[in-house]
Amino acid sequence: MRQATEQIFHLTSEPGYLYKTMADHLMERIANGELPPQMPLPAEGEISRQYGVSLGTTRLATQLLRQRGLVMTLRSKGTYPVKNSKKIALWFLQRKRDDPEQELADFLSFIEQRSKGTDAEAN
Repeated sequence: MRQATEQIFHLTSEPGYLYKTMADHLMERIANGELPPQMPLPAEGEISRQYGVSLGTTRLATQLLRQRGLVMTLRSKGTYPVKNSKKIALWFLQRKRDDPEQELADFLSFIEQRSKGTDAEAN
């Protein structure tokens, strides 16, 4: 029997924009390597439970990521983060930050982490 997953993430958002906030949070998890390209995202029901949102909100969030070209869905296989780090890097740069120095440090760390993953895949 499958064990119920408790809500792990708590999102706050303007009314009507929860799916956008959720998509951004999923993208953060992809960018930091928690959700790597070679592994499918958790099932929509699992993501819904993790975030404490409806299945419809989860579907809108993953649809938004697909429209942005940040994930791809393979029929009967799941939804995967794209391997194209340029799209992910562009998303990272487009985010609004309050601290430019921290943004640069985060971006350089992100690029270094992604390049290590690419080097490992090549070997």
